[in-house]
Amino acid sequence: MLLCLISLMFAGKAMSQTAVQFKGIDINSIDKKKKKQGVWVYFDKTGSPMMSCIYKNDNPAGPLVFYRNGDTAFVRYPQQDSVETFMVFGSKHRYYGNFVHSSKGNIRTEIESETDVDKDALAIIADYKYIELNPVYYFGQKKINEFVSAHLSGSGMILNKQIEVYLTINTSGYVKDVKFSDSNSFLSPAEETELEWIFSTMPRWQPCFKANEAVESKVKFITKSSIVDVMRS
Repeated sequence: MLLCLISLMFAGKAMSQTAVQFKGIDINSIDKKKKKQGVWVYFDKTGSPMMSCIYKNDNPAGPLVFYRNGDTAFVRYPQQDSVETFMVFGSKHRYYGNFVHSSKGNIRTEIESETDVDKDALAIIADYKYIELNPVYYFGQKKINEFVSAHLSGSGMILNKQIEVYLTINTSGYVKDVKFSDSNSFLSPAEETELEWIFSTMPRWQPCFKANEAVESKVKFITKSSIVDVMRS
């Protein structure tokens, strides 16, 4: 269903922007000014789609569609004044409602229904009210290992100690900054410079998505030999 939707959106369009390949289709495009354009799909670290939307000059231009197990679960429509309309798919019915935003940052939930709303729908609304999608290196841990291992081997470095690296990921998914933990004092200046270059030249990440927009975030690498764990700092 998601793949068909993306295919229809891209029918007849040539992609001249840097993009990510998903089942043979170019998505998550960045233009020459590093702005998000066109259809974007946000994934979890296993590569399963979590949300899709259309960007125009770095801003969502239309509904945000969220997925569970490959099916549409929740849709958020662009906010009008203080009201953000949503649609939720419960176990039996589809419901509409609104998130009403106050000037103090609070959100009130209103549900439009002539019948009682099923528990599944209420749980989904609660889950997506303050949804946050973590930054992901396309598509998960395995390719991070491949990238780091290949570049370390190519540099001639022998890395047999744990290294902690903090990366700042900007809203386009590029590595903006590289910092090393104080525990890495065993690194020589040359090794630190080489590692900083390796991490700063990584291919794009999926940026963090929070409060209906991509936001800058930090991740922490903990490396042991060729194993890389990623966690939010």
